[in-house]
Amino acid sequence: NGHDVNPTDEWRSSLMANSAKDPFWRAKVAHEVAINPDHQLELEDKCTSCHAPLGHFNAHHLGEEHYAMAQLFQDSLAMDGVSCVACHQQAPTVGNSFSGELAFDSAMIYGQYGAGKDDPLLYDPPMITYTGYNIGYGAHVDGSEVCAGCHSLVTQTADLDGNLTGQDYVEQATYHEWLNSAFADDGETPTECQDCHMPDQVGGACGFYTGPPFFERDDVGAHSFAGGNTWVLNAIVEDLGDDASFYGLTTDRVDAANARTEQMLRDASDMELSIEGGDLKVRVVNQSGHSLPTGYPEGRRMWINVQFLDDSGGLIA
Repeated sequence: NGHDVNPTDEWRSSLMANSAKDPFWRAKVAHEVAINPDHQLELEDKCTSCHAPLGHFNAHHLGEEHYAMAQLFQDSLAMDGVSCVACHQQAPTVGNSFSGELAFDSAMIYGQYGAGKDDPLLYDPPMITYTGYNIGYGAHVDGSEVCAGCHSLVTQTADLDGNLTGQDYVEQATYHEWLNSAFADDGETPTECQDCHMPDQVGGACGFYTGPPFFERDDVGAHSFAGGNTWVLNAIVEDLGDDASFYGLTTDRVDAANARTEQMLRDASDMELSIEGGDLKVRVVNQSGHSLPTGYPEGRRMWINVQFLDDSGGLIA
């Protein structure tokens, strides 16, 4: 009587899955390269470290000094965006390195299960048989630190002639915004990134197949990764055209992802209206656990649309 909790379907329509296909990101990388052509290799290598982490890691693992956008377009690993092992293979040292500097443990996949004696034993034969990976409990997978490697980004600055200045610029600091918020400093039970962006499945027990023996869990995190941007996902689908369905971006999945994003935006803040001295006051209370909006500077935009209605519900202004 449970429901389908497989992580793949919801992930396919997330921006995590489509991070390498994002036309806005690709345009910004091209823009940065156009401004600083002498730094093209360094710029593209840094940008792909988070938007195409598996392709980037594989290239460096094979001895390449840089990973370029031209390689990404032909690389199936890269086109998978932020897929399973980009998070689940990260070493327990997460939270100590940022800007795409990700550390992976060889042939190990971490999850949040198998910690205590009351938790069902992990059944690893399928994973080992089909992928060669071992599985094990990793407390870090269930914490915000696993997001830190990509969601805090410090870059080097250059002058108008393209010369490095030796200064650092904190371009994005979503993880550190959370780390310095009341959501993180909440005694022994902080509100982690996963609590909002990967909420536990609801609606009763969820059947979760791990092979014999079979058992049920009611704490399977949704791999929907809803954020605050519906425009980008729609732009990705439009850019892919007929290839969208090949990547699992079917109409129903995209519509569901956009609905989750719109609900996330509604939950991200509270708005209070008051009249003081004849003036309308609008107060927005951030409920998101980080800056609102957060992320890439040129994407941080919010609009407040205030409408005045008469007693019958008609629009005045």
